[in-house]
Order: sequence, then C-alpha cells, then structure tokens
Amino acid sequence: ANFVEILESVWWRLDRALDERAIRASARLYAAESLLHGCVALVDHHESPGVIEGSLDLLADACQEIGIRAVLTYGATERNFGREEAQAGLAECRRFARTNARPLVRGVVGLHASFTVSDETIREAGELCRELGTVLHAHVAEDEADVTDATERDTEGPLQRLLALGALPPGSVMAHGVWLSEDEVRLAESHGLWLVHNPRSNAGNRVGWARELGARRLVGLGTDGYPADMREERDVL
Repeated sequence: ANFVEILESVWWRLDRALDERAIRASARLYAAESLLHGCVALVDHHESPGVIEGSLDLLADACQEIGIRAVLTYGATERNFGREEAQAGLAECRRFARTNARPLVRGVVGLHASFTVSDETIREAGELCRELGTVLHAHVAEDEADVTDATERDTEGPLQRLLALGALPPGSVMAHGVWLSEDEVRLAESHGLWLVHNPRSNAGNRVGWARELGARRLVGLGTDGYPADMREERDVL
C-alpha cells in the first residue's frame, strides 16, 4: 500500500536472501550487461545483511575481472539487527576502503536511508568519511516516509539531519531526493553535494518524481539497480 510496505515485503526480503554465490553471480551479470549497454562505470550502494564482511570484495572482483570501473559502498542500516548491523556495515566500508588494491575500483562510506539509522550511526559514518578522506553515498528523501521520520526526530528533513550530524562532506552522493524542496536542493548544492535521480526505480516504487532537482547543477541520472541502459533511463524523463 505504500513505499515502506514495498521495502518490507519485497526489497528488504531480497536483501536478506543474498548469499555469497548470489552476490557474485548478480555482480558479474550486472557488470557485463552494463558494458554491453555502453556504461563504463558503476556507483553501487550494496546491502546483504546475511553477508556483510567481504561482500564488497565479491562485487569488486567481478568489476575488476570484467573490466568496468566502480565506486562501491555498503549501505549501513539498523533495520534488521539494530546498531550491531550498522556497525558491521561501516566496518565493511572501512575494511574495503583500506585494503582494496584493484585499479578499477574505489570504496566510499555508505548509509541506507536516514529513517533506518540512529543519530549515533550517522555520526559514525561522518567520522569514517573524515578518517578515510572520502565521501558518503546515501538514499535521501526517496519517499515521504523519510521526511516524516526526520521531522519526528526534531529536524527539518533527512538532508538537514545528515548535515547536522556531520555526515555529508562535499562530493557526497545522495540518491533520489524526490521529496526535497527547491530550497533544500539549493542547500545541497551549497554544500557541494550530488543528487542522483532514478526515474524508473521511483516509478516502480510509486514514490513520486524529483521535480525540484532542476534547481541545481550537481545532478546525475542513475538506475537504483535497474538495468544499466542509461538511454532507457533518459527516455523516462
């Protein structure tokens, strides 16, 4: 009936079902299909609660072997197992960023949408960005539920919450932004943040249309896991 129920009934169930074999196979398929579509670089926000440690290596190996550039992160969240799960996700971001030596692949810090994480986790993500000298990749204001959660936590919205807790260094990537106002989009630009519109995913999840993103320069077009045919994504605009 709504976005949160779609997450709980479909996408989060699929995330929990992922094992090493499924992660490896899906990564190889997606990387190969991306190259066939003419896409030569991927920015991926991965989550597999049953296989956190080492999951980014599975993705990175596939990208390196097939020959596609990639910027990878694990989306830390508390939605399944609380703070322990979030800490494991951030630890995977740290481990991968420090140990990865693949020339085609880089690691950054990741958070799932702010409505699935506590202030403590957000602060830790920001501290990790500073420790590693990198940026954050997070889903922001994909649905009204994210905005409602932020206001119930006494902040103006998810963007303001992440900024206030020091988790968005310049250059960070915010996926979606469907429910950001024009003023919030301008606020994001003033902090040097990228917003990435994913129209096919937004249509599929019935969350709305990112109408205000035209108010800024740092905007990209993404797929949110849909096939990497950017011409098809463009045609939905």
